[in-house]
Amino acid sequence: MRLSLVLFLAFTSTQILAQSVGLNQIVRDLGEKTGTVIRSSDNGGNLLIDIGGQQAIEAGDIFTGSSASDTVIHPTTGEKIRVSPKAMTIVGVTQVEKDYSYATLISGPPPAAGDKIVRLGGVPAYFIDPAKEAGPLFIKLRERVPHIQWLGYLSGADAKVPENFVGLVVRLDGEQMTVDYTPGWPVKAYTLDNSNVSTSRSRLNSPAPEFPYPEPVLSLSRATIAADMTTVDGQLLIASSTGENVQIHVRNGENAEQLAEMPIPNRNRLLAMRWWQPGAGQPVMLALTMWDGKSAEGALLKWDNNRLTTIKANLPFIMGTFDLDGNGSREELLGQPFERNGFFGQPIYRLAVDAAGELETAPLSYPTPDKFTVTGSLIADFTGDGKNEFIDIRDRKLTIYSATGEKIFRSASKVGTGVTRLSYDLYPSQQFSPLVEVMIEAPPTLMKLSGSEQNSLVFTTIAGAGIFFGNASTRSSPLSILGFPGNQFIESTVYTFEGSVLSTLNDAGRLYFLTSYLHSKTSLKAGTEIMVTTPR
Repeated sequence: MRLSLVLFLAFTSTQILAQSVGLNQIVRDLGEKTGTVIRSSDNGGNLLIDIGGQQAIEAGDIFTGSSASDTVIHPTTGEKIRVSPKAMTIVGVTQVEKDYSYATLISGPPPAAGDKIVRLGGVPAYFIDPAKEAGPLFIKLRERVPHIQWLGYLSGADAKVPENFVGLVVRLDGEQMTVDYTPGWPVKAYTLDNSNVSTSRSRLNSPAPEFPYPEPVLSLSRATIAADMTTVDGQLLIASSTGENVQIHVRNGENAEQLAEMPIPNRNRLLAMRWWQPGAGQPVMLALTMWDGKSAEGALLKWDNNRLTTIKANLPFIMGTFDLDGNGSREELLGQPFERNGFFGQPIYRLAVDAAGELETAPLSYPTPDKFTVTGSLIADFTGDGKNEFIDIRDRKLTIYSATGEKIFRSASKVGTGVTRLSYDLYPSQQFSPLVEVMIEAPPTLMKLSGSEQNSLVFTTIAGAGIFFGNASTRSSPLSILGFPGNQFIESTVYTFEGSVLSTLNDAGRLYFLTSYLHSKTSLKAGTEIMVTTPR
């Protein structure tokens, strides 16, 4: 029997919640917990520790193994003073069971079986407060969580940790607090209840905008696993797939008329599809991202004269399309290489097709954040500062990076649908290989609400724990809106869809949703439904 460890590269801490929390909850989550390594490995990738859910351990928690304590002699009194040990080994919890947890090595030498480990023991940390309002909160955390090595409180709009800092970063933006082990390991995220957390400002209220529940306008007979919508010459164009073929439908009055269908290239597993509109006079294309059983690859399909044809397959890229100039047309095609450890590799390239139908690749003329993904993402001026931000959904979080690559927002709620979920062996030639798991999500949608000059982001979040059926989920889809009034990120939930929202489209202020009812045991609906609303 084959044994495998799942490395949750798309893991989500169960503390990334929509409800508000107070100081006591944060202190409990960051509090000192001691455990023992009960299984080790040479590369640190398959660890077991004897502490789990019963001890309030959660995925994302950081544990440290320390150097031996030291003793120094006071030069005046001759007194022996014990110096606390320093964190040498850092491991992160990837999966939690009742009485034990799986963990993976983040830095330092792999711990041996029998080694003691402490949650956040001796980890260096900074508290970042751009609004200069959370000094009282920092003081309380420093007092109540003393086993963390607090290096300082940094405040102001330009506050950031020193270059090449490795350690814990606690950041408060408005009501959103994030706790990350940098680089690259999210630990916790909270929405703060300011009636229980001392800051120097009152709690923000975030009423939901007026967002009428959408009316159904079209339906497809089969449930889809991937889809995308666009408009061409004023006509709604729908690309969808049930897993084997790609279908193209258009809206014809109250009916969805199927115009074309073709097999997925090479019979690969489809992960994502995005419409691409290269420019005036050029045919619309469909960019596919697929899995061939060993790696991710892309394909380009041309839509012309109601026919769908493959112009390029076996492309070594994960594919994404973007509307950089904000005119409603996705004119930019980007390709991201597959990287086995984290799925999304670097660097990202700009792709184009020349007059002879050959693919051209070129370096980007603008920098992208290291963690940016071309799936589930936007490049757009959301904040209104005249510069495009990078917005993506990865690891079940919506993250916004500034034009210079600085992370300026991460959602407190779990984001996405979990419909497209891929697992593969990290080391295919090894008998006991860890599994890498990644989720591919649809991007959020940018729009201006009626009567407002400010942009809003529309996206779906995850309700409850959900149950997965292979490539599908029974989750409902709460609809969330993120605004940026008064330079504050405000997130609101407006209502919940029964199925999984796989695509949204802003068509001149009208918002279309494509919802698939995949393996739903709670809904009487079946197939796929397209709905529309006009927010006010």
